[in-house]
Amino acid sequence: MAIGTWNVRSLKNEGKLEVLVNEISTISWDVLGVSELRWTGSGETSTEDGHKLWYSGAEKKHVRGVGVLVEKETAKSVIECTPVSDRIIAIRLKGKPRNMTIIQIYAPTSDSEDEEIERFYQDLEQTIKEKAKKDILIIQGDWNAKIGYKESTGWEGTIGDFGVGTRNERGIMLLEFAKRHHLVVANTLHNHKLSRRTTWHSPDGVTHNQIDYILVDRRFQTGINRPKTRTLKKPDIGSDHDPVMMTFRMRLSKEKKVSQRRTKFDLEKLKDREVAEKYRSELAGRFAPLLLLTNEEPQQLCDQFTDITFNTANEILGKAKPIKRPWITPEILQNVIKSLTKEKTGRTNVIEDKTGQLLTNNTEVTARWKEYCRELYQHQADVDRTVLAEATSEGEPEPVILESEVRAAIIKLKMNKAPGYDNLPAELIKCGGDPIIKTLHLLCNRILEKKTSKWPTQWTQSILIPIPKKKMSKKCSEHRTISLISHPSKVLLIIILNRIKPGIEEILDDSQAGFRKDRSTVEQILNLRLLGESQRNH
Repeated sequence: MAIGTWNVRSLKNEGKLEVLVNEISTISWDVLGVSELRWTGSGETSTEDGHKLWYSGAEKKHVRGVGVLVEKETAKSVIECTPVSDRIIAIRLKGKPRNMTIIQIYAPTSDSEDEEIERFYQDLEQTIKEKAKKDILIIQGDWNAKIGYKESTGWEGTIGDFGVGTRNERGIMLLEFAKRHHLVVANTLHNHKLSRRTTWHSPDGVTHNQIDYILVDRRFQTGINRPKTRTLKKPDIGSDHDPVMMTFRMRLSKEKKVSQRRTKFDLEKLKDREVAEKYRSELAGRFAPLLLLTNEEPQQLCDQFTDITFNTANEILGKAKPIKRPWITPEILQNVIKSLTKEKTGRTNVIEDKTGQLLTNNTEVTARWKEYCRELYQHQADVDRTVLAEATSEGEPEPVILESEVRAAIIKLKMNKAPGYDNLPAELIKCGGDPIIKTLHLLCNRILEKKTSKWPTQWTQSILIPIPKKKMSKKCSEHRTISLISHPSKVLLIIILNRIKPGIEEILDDSQAGFRKDRSTVEQILNLRLLGESQRNH
């Protein structure tokens, strides 16, 4: 693995992240820790090339900030990421035979107060304490400290002889910390030329220091490739720091995730009349045997409907090809005039449990969301059900669903919507013509006939997507939950809704305005405001 750290001196401006990715494309890298990126909040975002950046910054001001940029293939091994503060972020990778924890830091500068330095080291100590004991530990970043050249006496096993300059007080604090946690400073172990050891340069180009370091768990220092652990001079992002890279012997393994069949079809092909006709013709042939079944259960019918529709679309339309755009255009380089201070908003996979404890592990986060949604939808409202009892027609058989009802419901389906659990977009239903209509007509009536049976599983499962209402949202209640449900199930839901609407209108009170045709709660609010203003004027 190629692991490194770089103080980039700000990624705040629009397009700066893509500039960084473009610059490091000339070197070998897997994980790059970045200091002083100056983004607000915490979360994760993806680059156009598919790499992942986890970041942690101040809540409001564009100051400090740390992040970990992970190459797209290496990102598949990420177990969890923990944003600690605007100076510390930790990421954990799945490996063989051990996992690895990488902590990226940005230490206070030399003119910072002693209290701030102490608080930084306290937070770092706590972060180490909470990591898995058996993990390979790497702590890297801008330490704003000098540990000196050929000053390893008394610090054997902690540093080598190949630092730069003269040790200062901050350097002693760093060495004491490293010795206490059995860490070795990797980029002081090999006798590189001076330009491969210095990491910071003064604006006038006169002073050169080494203040960025990679610290590695001493137990695993044999994994360090010393000749290839050094400062690199080629990448340039307008920073006064150079990236420090380490080659480390490590075997990663992918983090196991629940696999779901999520295929994005090339739906644009359905706009071609010949392709759409071929799609409908193929469906008609494959659905024909299904329409002859008389005793099939709804679940089996739905399974076959889903498989046939999916496979036919896959064969006729194929997968949509991703559109690759250049990382930056000449026009952007010449005219950087918009969104220079655009707020970075990314998704975060950090959630608090009921007690306020921060959860970072994917499994724990998923379990918390499951718990929250179960409680959310089990809420029992205290309502007067007598009015419903009066409107119920007990004993009357439900009329069979007509093909015309199915056709009308399909017309109402909205295009360009994300598919549900069954991965069937609405376009495949709307463009399916008579074959889809007849099959859904059979399936809907079969569900209606089997009153004691359950709906098909694909129609009762949803994909929940949490969307934060504000920055730094770490509570489930601070998110909106968007539910992606099966598009074929919407056909039956629309039919049911159309059937109960007339009866509902008869029993609804005139004061009810929400979710009613030609009425709106906005009108009710306007009426209240007008009445209030009228009374106030009198």
